[in-house]
Amino acid sequence: MTVAIGLDLGLDTVRVAALVDDRPVAVTAFPAAVGLDGAQVRVGRRALALPPERRVVDGTAAERLGWLVRAAVLAVEAEHGPVLGAVVPVAPGLGAVERRAVHDAAVIAGLPAVRLCAAPVAIAMALPAAPDGGWLVADAGAAALSVTVLERSLGAIDRLATVVEPALGGRALDRVIAEHLARGLDLGGEPPPPLVAAAAALRAHLGDAAAAEAAFASALAGAAPPLAGLRPPRRQPQLDDACARALAAAGCAAHDLGEVVLAGGGARSAALARRLGQVMVRPARLPTDPGFAAALGAASLARLFVAEPAALVVDVLRHGLALASEDDPRSLIAAGTVLPTRETLLLPTGRDGQAALELELWEETAPPRALGRWRLAGLPAAPAGDALAACSVTVDVDGLPRVSATELVSGLPLTVTPLPEPGVDSGLDAATLAACRAAVEAWQP
Repeated sequence: MTVAIGLDLGLDTVRVAALVDDRPVAVTAFPAAVGLDGAQVRVGRRALALPPERRVVDGTAAERLGWLVRAAVLAVEAEHGPVLGAVVPVAPGLGAVERRAVHDAAVIAGLPAVRLCAAPVAIAMALPAAPDGGWLVADAGAAALSVTVLERSLGAIDRLATVVEPALGGRALDRVIAEHLARGLDLGGEPPPPLVAAAAALRAHLGDAAAAEAAFASALAGAAPPLAGLRPPRRQPQLDDACARALAAAGCAAHDLGEVVLAGGGARSAALARRLGQVMVRPARLPTDPGFAAALGAASLARLFVAEPAALVVDVLRHGLALASEDDPRSLIAAGTVLPTRETLLLPTGRDGQAALELELWEETAPPRALGRWRLAGLPAAPAGDALAACSVTVDVDGLPRVSATELVSGLPLTVTPLPEPGVDSGLDAATLAACRAAVEAWQP
């Protein structure tokens, strides 16, 4: 039997689900850890058993992720047979570099086909009897908490807006609060354990000021100066702003929503669920297994590899893209553009007889991030400005950009050659992908 899978590559945990007899089922979960035991690569719990300094392997982020994906595929094949393809839910805050790394990792792991989707969309797919209408999905992940507004209609899911709050991520929150509390105390180095415990107490009572203050005082009871007498911050990280901004960006109000969903590994926090219900004035709905929701929903979407897809997913570009050629970058594709999309910019030559141009693609983050540099060759000899390259940037349904170009008058394609650029992660070339895939496919856990 062949199967399609949903693969949730969480910051702390990898969760894997498979589409078995047209029904998504949880297969396995293991720590998102990779390490070296001598020359042998270890993954998951066996990697966690290694000393911290050995929990690392050489290579790019894509190569390291490739080991995790391969371990997931082998676990599914042991129970259900060969894997046809995988849908991988990704955090909506990820940009093109991170998405490309995930896609390359799937290729390295030997997956025949892969599609990326926004994690909130996968979570929505995991819920039974999902009605049409507006949805708000809060995904309590380890790296960040994201709030997304979706629209479900006649089998289509449209992601309208997303707000990402790193300070509310499960892994980050304790440290963020501890560092905030430590400011001005001249503690030096890492926040001391009592302060970290006090920060955890604040997170556990998110949205309940009285309980948070009591738990905070208990955690610092008996602490030496300067911690003794420290008071909690007046304004703790809240869901209110994130929900309000997501609704405003989507152009709707809380009463327009039919569903409010809380999922992710942090969804089991009673305080978080309670606060979300208060903010949205309705109880938050939790999937049966909040941590596995994204993987199970992705497995449902993986029907596209075996039959008709379960839903038409309409996603948007997280960050805008800009092109530069011998001058400042010019915006080409705006953030929020529906995917897939394609835009073209005309680039003139700058000197007589110029046969090639160089261009850069930038992601409009803060600060802007370079995505790659290319050489366009094959332009006809002509006075400066008379030869024009029609440079196109295509962003596919996975949010991955690629560059192509033609000569404007003849319409003939130009040779587009990637140029190495220090400090720019422009993805793995075909030869490197093939070599990594050969090494990973020969590995046995």
